Amino acid sequence: MQVQGVLSTGEIFGEIGALCNVRQPFTVCTTKVSQLLRVSTSVLKNIIEDNKEDEQIVLSNIFQVFII
Repeated sequence: MQVQGVLSTGEIFGEIGALCNVRQPFTVCTTKVSQLLRVSTSVLKNIIEDNKEDEQIVLSNIFQVFII
């Protein structure tokens, strides 16, 4: 297994797959007791529409993927 990245408190992953309707099978391993929240595409879109700060974070993540 190859480590793709390390997330800190409050960071998100998988939003690009949800917004673009593309399955992204992830294996998540933690070094500490952690909580993961699974959110449907429709709920994610509602959250983004209602929270401009979150919208900017998600858009930034999408641009990083497509620019790299």
